Amino acid sequence: MVKGYKYHWVYKIKDIRFIFCDVYDKMIFMKVTNLSSGSKGNCTFIKSDNTQILVDLGISVKLLENNLKEIGESVNNIDAILITHEHSDHIAGLNCFIKKYKNVHIYANELVKCEIIKKYPELTNSIFSTFEYESNFSVGDFSCFAMENFHDSK
Repeated sequence: MVKGYKYHWVYKIKDIRFIFCDVYDKMIFMKVTNLSSGSKGNCTFIKSDNTQILVDLGISVKLLENNLKEIGESVNNIDAILITHEHSDHIAGLNCFIKKYKNVHIYANELVKCEIIKKYPELTNSIFSTFEYESNFSVGDFSCFAMENFHDSK
């Protein structure tokens, strides 16, 4: 557990468990919507008052836009994408998304980032922020902690 934090929500996909938490004296509003789950594509939308992120983007940009519209949200407000691992059902929409929405940052473990860049060489290091497992990192309002779980990804 992370010292000084109270956990509000744990998000687990295959090989990474993201823990979204905040400081004890600061409660934040959080909206969590699973936009797609399964072998045809995974994507979860997480929103606070000031930050909107996706965990994985294994669906098309069109499906993402439609699914967000259905819940009253817009893809134009996405601040970041957290990638759990490099399987196509978790990253299939990433390349097209970044071509269309250029100001979104991608968060991934270093090894996952390298695998994504191998698959999509037009994605550059500059759009990525990397995190280490068992360490804290921040994405806007969210304090995150990624724990590695074993899965058949690299």
